[in-house]
Amino acid sequence: FIKIDCERKDINIIRGAIETIGKYKPIIAFEGDEGDSESAKKILDAFNYKIESIAGETDWIAVPNSKKN
Repeated sequence: FIKIDCERKDINIIRGAIETIGKYKPIIAFEGDEGDSESAKKILDAFNYKIESIAGETDWIAVPNSKKN
């Protein structure tokens, strides 16, 4: 599990964690506006993740499809 809260830099952390994400497929919680979630979706689609809002329009969770029930 990775929780990211970096004052609007969350998408940069996701970009920097590509190798870890590809290897371990962690669940990822992050904040950001809808544009950030779209950017994250583009990156995480390659790893077969689904992104969903968990609290309003700023908190998101990304779950690899292999871990969904």
